[in-house]
Amino acid sequence: MKTFLYSFEAGASRLAVRVLAPLRAAGSSDSGYGRVVGDRTEQIVGQGRSSVVYDLSNGTVLRRYRDESQSAHSDAVAMRAAAAAGVRVPGVHSAAGPDLVMDAVKGPTMLADLLVHPDRAERYGGVLADLHRGLDRVPFRSGAGLVHGDLHPGNVLMSADGAVLVDWTNSRWAQRSLDVAITWVVLACFGPADPAVEAAIGSVRVPLLNGFLAAVDRTAAAASLWEAAGIRHGDPATLPEEHNRIDELCLAFAP
Repeated sequence: MKTFLYSFEAGASRLAVRVLAPLRAAGSSDSGYGRVVGDRTEQIVGQGRSSVVYDLSNGTVLRRYRDESQSAHSDAVAMRAAAAAGVRVPGVHSAAGPDLVMDAVKGPTMLADLLVHPDRAERYGGVLADLHRGLDRVPFRSGAGLVHGDLHPGNVLMSADGAVLVDWTNSRWAQRSLDVAITWVVLACFGPADPAVEAAIGSVRVPLLNGFLAAVDRTAAAASLWEAAGIRHGDPATLPEEHNRIDELCLAFAP
């Protein structure tokens, strides 16, 4: 049975689910699928605009920022804080400079699974809400809660043990309602460049969003919609049609 790599945009809500290629066997000489470190090749198992994830072949992966001046320290701090509150995240082993070593997690992204099983959309909306409730339990720091900043189906892995929240590049300490609002904006407004993916997303968007909004504090999230919109408008990966959808959403629901 073939195993495939799925592309996702780390740090940006592109939600890409383009199949890249069959996963090569360890030690492959094809440098397009990995990099040589010492005497071994580490396979690329995920990549996006800002980072690349390598399989270290020992149950862990290395996520390296493409910009080596960017530190992974804040990501590690956020992930450990979330884990301490009971949120499933990859276990962090170390963070040094642009490198973050963490446990490997087996399973498809929620998005990839949704495209195969669209009947799960409403239930998965509830799963996204559950992840936010878990983050609500993280102790506040200086009056601010832990915000993942990019919580959507492309950043959730469906492991055998449950949903695992990944890609903490945009994490920060702010009002928790902002995090919920960001998810609302992405679910309602995301528009992939690929028409085929757009059609598939369209088939699950309404039940996914309904399942999510039914399980969160919609009033509090609505109060943060304009701030969430500003974040999405500032993302260079946001497509023109998404900008229009975002403004329409805010005009309809923000106070």
